[in-house]
Amino acid sequence: MNALLVAMLLGLSGNSPDDCSVLPRPVMRLRLSFSADAPRVDSAVIRHVVDDVWRPHGLTFEWTDDDAPSWVGWDAKLVVQSGLPVTATGGDLGITEFVGNTPRRVIRLSSDAIVQWIARSEFERPGVRPPFESFKRRALAPRGWLPKVIGYVVAHELGHFVMASREHARQGLMQPQVLRLWHVGEARNLQLDRGSAARLRERLTQGAACQSSLAERGARR
Repeated sequence: MNALLVAMLLGLSGNSPDDCSVLPRPVMRLRLSFSADAPRVDSAVIRHVVDDVWRPHGLTFEWTDDDAPSWVGWDAKLVVQSGLPVTATGGDLGITEFVGNTPRRVIRLSSDAIVQWIARSEFERPGVRPPFESFKRRALAPRGWLPKVIGYVVAHELGHFVMASREHARQGLMQPQVLRLWHVGEARNLQLDRGSAARLRERLTQGAACQSSLAERGARR
């Protein structure tokens, strides 16, 4: 790739030519972890949801979990936990932290916050209201809905990560209350809006330029 073009693309991203780790690639490595206080739900369901959401946008993932502690080289670690630092007030269900404009590689999600958000939505509907503990048991059952919903929240937080953006969209995957789509049975609408899709394409182009630049310099050594 032309060296000037590479430099221009990396300049637009705000990254140095040697720092490719913060840019997305078509195949990325994710590590899924559960804190000691979190319910161990079916991680295969979480992975399946995330893969299905992001595959149409040109991203695929290689997965591992804490059963393989020696596995290294992951791009992002996803930690499912019960409570803090993610609030259970209907605000943050998951959180991608940033240092400046660069996302950190650890994304945290709260199973309690997710259960309580869905419970509030259910309890606001007319009709019989089951006790919360009964509702929670159904969520955590082997065939319960919690792992699928966690998958939607993971997919949303990965959007912040791969696009290096704190911004939300007015519709689709990157809207702030993405679980509302699941609640009304519109999970099929978990697609990127046009602005987010353009941002992702730009970031993938920058990542390819960075990798190409490193490969060319390595070949000259």
